[in-house]
Amino acid sequence: MDSQGTVQWQIPHSSSILNLIKLEEHFQKALGEETGVAAAIDCGASYRAKKPGDAFECEVVGGLATQRDRVDTILVRIDRQGNLTWQPLTPEGEESLVFASSADSDSNNVSAKEQEEEKFQPELEEDEDSDALD
Repeated sequence: MDSQGTVQWQIPHSSSILNLIKLEEHFQKALGEETGVAAAIDCGASYRAKKPGDAFECEVVGGLATQRDRVDTILVRIDRQGNLTWQPLTPEGEESLVFASSADSDSNNVSAKEQEEEKFQPELEEDEDSDALD
């Protein structure tokens, strides 16, 4: 705790926790490369338990309109091996055509290995005041 009463805490590196901020950045980059339009993504909290078989949605803030379609949501699924797959969804909850031209690519798959490399799990952070809790 510092002199202002702020408690600093960290989540240790874990393959069972997703760093949603990094995941949002991944989606922003992929959608931007595919559409040429920048989009803000909101997956909720900063971290989420990574449970095989789980699915959750991230919001495309304000939506993303392209010539082909509109995307309001990204559906994220976690398979049994911990790999993530995701697909942009229209306001009606149908799969968006945004990635239809690249359906044979792996642009909407994030393997467990890639998650490690791109650090979708929380990172250990250096705490300047780490002695403050002693």
